[in-house]
Amino acid sequence: MNKLSRTLVVGDIHGCYTLLVKALKQANYQPGLDRLIFLGDYIDRGYESAKVVKLVKELVTEGAIALMGNHEQMLLDAIGNWEEKSDYWFLNGGKQTLLSYGVELSNVRKEEAVKQAVPREHLDFFQSLPLYLEDDEYIYCHAGIRPGVPLEKQTRDDLLWIRESFLTTPYQGKTIIFGHTPTMLIEGHGIAEVYRRENKIGIDTGAYFSGMLTVLQLSSNTYQRKSA
Repeated sequence: MNKLSRTLVVGDIHGCYTLLVKALKQANYQPGLDRLIFLGDYIDRGYESAKVVKLVKELVTEGAIALMGNHEQMLLDAIGNWEEKSDYWFLNGGKQTLLSYGVELSNVRKEEAVKQAVPREHLDFFQSLPLYLEDDEYIYCHAGIRPGVPLEKQTRDDLLWIRESFLTTPYQGKTIIFGHTPTMLIEGHGIAEVYRRENKIGIDTGAYFSGMLTVLQLSSNTYQRKSA
């Protein structure tokens, strides 16, 4: 068995398929030699969500690890309870996702049209995604963790949605690598700038609006970004 030479961690993609392909090429990702970890939010906002999901799913079969994001959870919630949950999903980019699956614009609010368009295998894939990954040095998750709560007791909502209480509370432990909060929204950070604080690294650099998708290379603690 080949020893993995690098760990590459990919921030929030949000339907930016072309950007993802370019970023992986720029990072020279090699299945079987590199460990590839996705932090979630493959869909919504951008217009190539279906292609992103197809590619990430294929990469997982080759050994990559894909974590759950809050946007995948929103899609599952909407399809499971259309009347109560779909409006919130649409406020957060659901329309763009449905267009990428071939739903006509006039039908994006129709439950049956949506259920027919999104492949069952993609929904099953979302449902199978783990909430976090831990190794000897790092914890990987979509949004962060609730301060003072052991990792194994973190709630789904916190791992997928937490922001301020995680970002503003000092934390001692393994470094947490996360996405979810665009780094430009964190005080003191510019657009597409990686967030670095003691024991925390945030890599959501706003691909769908900045044109910059971050791939963090842990072996050398460097990061690479690819513009559209």
